[in-house]
Amino acid sequence: MLTRVDAPRRRRFAGLAVVALLASTGLTAVSLATAGPAAAQSGGGCGGVTQPVCDGWVEEPGNPGNPGGPGGGGPGPGNGGGGSAAPCYRNGVELPCYDSVVGWFNREDGCYYQAFEPQPPGDGHEGQTAYRTSCIAGQSSSEPVWRDDPPPGFEEAPPDPDELRRYAYAQIRFDPPVIHTAPGSGKAGLVGLPVWIWSQPNRSVWGPLEGRERDRDVSVLVEAEVAEIEITMGNGDTVTCAPDDVFTAYDPDRRDPWDPDCGYEPGYPAPGSYEVVASVQWDVSWYINGEFQDIFDSVTTTNSDNPAIVEIDELQVVRE
Repeated sequence: MLTRVDAPRRRRFAGLAVVALLASTGLTAVSLATAGPAAAQSGGGCGGVTQPVCDGWVEEPGNPGNPGGPGGGGPGPGNGGGGSAAPCYRNGVELPCYDSVVGWFNREDGCYYQAFEPQPPGDGHEGQTAYRTSCIAGQSSSEPVWRDDPPPGFEEAPPDPDELRRYAYAQIRFDPPVIHTAPGSGKAGLVGLPVWIWSQPNRSVWGPLEGRERDRDVSVLVEAEVAEIEITMGNGDTVTCAPDDVFTAYDPDRRDPWDPDCGYEPGYPAPGSYEVVASVQWDVSWYINGEFQDIFDSVTTTNSDNPAIVEIDELQVVRE
């Protein structure tokens, strides 16, 4: 759940860079890109391990790793209204209700309208706004259409993917890893023997985690996936594990105890009590209408507040 701090629930941004191509039967959005700085920065207020603040929104306890769904279920644009508005049609062909090249679709006359920038001289049209119209795919009028009010369906700004990304990212909560060891709690291992390390599969802990937002014809998916797991053994040594290997639990009846998929193969060189801490690196990427954009953030979660404890003894052999 998200709670507003001091930002408005919904904002409009001018300057969306959404690239669309014209098909012979109409306008089809095939690729989109955004301009402007990344909305979430590593170590900043949006997209960190605890997700404390995201451009005026803070996270409250909710469903860990909520994968979201169409519309996101959160407070962002497109929610509470069932997602996008009714579809737009021309001659039975569904078209985008907004296109960055030709503007907004008017269902009353089947034309797209886009305000001239800058506005042409308006002799005799004081108080009116000039619009460029496109009523046939790929063709726009050069003569302005003057109107007292915006045409039906026209809005001042299109959906802003960066804004949707912030809302989608704020839905994701990164839970710390939970790891197990062999030898485990209450049992001591021996110097020089391998230590197994694993975790139970759990989507809220290991992902992939998703957040989704939609506003009209723009749908944004933010996805976080584990890239690498680094484990410090408490004695200065470090072990790196692949994400898939961390799910292999120690089973003495089925596995070679000397060959852990994820673990400390050489074992501890000296007896003692050691704290084992796993640091999990996440890559956070995003998509617009299914098109991959980039990896825009890296997040690290850790169990440093609740490390696994490994006890190691030394076997003494006395010979007479």
